Amino acid sequence: MNLLLRSEIRDGDERSSRLLTAAGEASLSPAFALLSRQEFQSSDNRSASGRVNHQRLSSLTGVAFRPVGSDALNLLAKLQFIDEQNPLGGGVLTAQTGREARRIATVEAIWSPAARVELGARYAVRITEATVTHTDSVVQPLSSAANYLGARLDVGFNRWVAVRADSRMLYEQTSATTRWDLAPQLVVMPAAGIEVAAGYRTGDLRDPDFAVRGGEGWFVTLGATLTEQSVASVAGFWRSRF
Repeated sequence: MNLLLRSEIRDGDERSSRLLTAAGEASLSPAFALLSRQEFQSSDNRSASGRVNHQRLSSLTGVAFRPVGSDALNLLAKLQFIDEQNPLGGGVLTAQTGREARRIATVEAIWSPAARVELGARYAVRITEATVTHTDSVVQPLSSAANYLGARLDVGFNRWVAVRADSRMLYEQTSATTRWDLAPQLVVMPAAGIEVAAGYRTGDLRDPDFAVRGGEGWFVTLGATLTEQSVASVAGFWRSRF
């Protein structure tokens, strides 16, 4: 069993923020593990037009599964509850003012049929409910439902170089619209545990839960790779992906 508690406070003239995160995992058996992450975030933005308070409460719980005797296939089912007041960067149905609640159910699978080859797939269903207060003080209730499908392919040529492709598609049931994006990448690993990925993202998918910030265009990211020790258990495999 692993537990993590993190607290962060920042005070500034234009913005102050507070963050509290509690995360944990427990192996129920060699095949099953329970993971959880609870997070509260609050920030105050000050400008000439006034003060705006943003709050976000997120509760995420998941059950991971790996067939006994093999680490090639890893499965995860999770539920997430998000409640936001004046979402930073905007929500699904609100801009930066209003209250929004989202419920997301996700099933994810990652399969490694061979060394340095990884194929991932994710399917999610999201229900969103929001209230928006207009300038004339009229409060408008809004709701939507959406289905998400994502896929990822990672192929390593050696310990230094790999290619990667990410694709995502979101179908909004309420408006009957489909949005997507695709991002092929070249990945270089100059040192153990470090990776630099460069690629181009195309598509019109913009979403607070399922899209990557930055939108369409060229991008470069710096990240950390998993070690063999971190994936020895099913809980360790999903720890950084949760």
